[in-house]
Amino acid sequence: MIPLSVCTIAWQRKDRYASPPPIEIPLPDLVPRLPGLGFTGVEIWEPHLAALPATDVPALRQRLADLGLAVPMVSGYYDFTGDAERCAASERHAEAVLTRTAAVGGSAIRIFTGKQRTSTCTPEGRVRAVAALRRLADRGADLGIRLAAEVHDWNLTDSVDNCLSLVDEIGRPSFGLIFHPSMFSPDPLPAMERLWPWIFHIHATNPPGGIADGPIDWRRLVAALAGRGYAGWLSVEWFAEHPDTATAREAAALGAALAALARPGGGA
Repeated sequence: MIPLSVCTIAWQRKDRYASPPPIEIPLPDLVPRLPGLGFTGVEIWEPHLAALPATDVPALRQRLADLGLAVPMVSGYYDFTGDAERCAASERHAEAVLTRTAAVGGSAIRIFTGKQRTSTCTPEGRVRAVAALRRLADRGADLGIRLAAEVHDWNLTDSVDNCLSLVDEIGRPSFGLIFHPSMFSPDPLPAMERLWPWIFHIHATNPPGGIADGPIDWRRLVAALAGRGYAGWLSVEWFAEHPDTATAREAAALGAALAALARPGGGA
């Protein structure tokens, strides 16, 4: 069965994009809630991990193991398509995130390429970004950690064609994508088919509603993923109120879609 994780940014209600953000719930206090909400994995919002002293990370790793929680992703922010100084700073930051991810037992880091769309990025900026991402993909491979660029507007992954161009240009097996079905709502299946070989991780959202009542038919999508033999995670993202209640509801909806596959005709 496809496993479920949840992005811990759901529990940061204010000042998410401050530098650094004031952490509302420390990660060691947050993770014990997650198994009871229906998750076996935690996608760690990188500021949560950065706020933790390095000496506390081994204890967190053990606590996660005791709770039966994997860490499929650590999700940070970067600006590789900015000027040379910002690109270099982003590379240094990503190297530090790779190190922290290895220490906590994570298997991948999320990449945002920056604050430029493909159409607004300068040729020099793209060359710098691609070179940095290649180096980071190689460093990640040495650590057993993959890089996954999120399919998202205001990034070099802002369309299917542009995603394909970027992964081809970087040309590293350790560099792939976080598929974001809601970018292709209401029918993400054609985009999924084209991006399939490079999908490492999937963000589960269905705005403006939830998994069960938004415009995407997640039962159909889950059946397609299972039929394709998807081996990654479905990771719930939630940005509104009541994160405990809401993420548990989202996990239940995804769990029902997965359970339906076991019934006769469930994968149709």
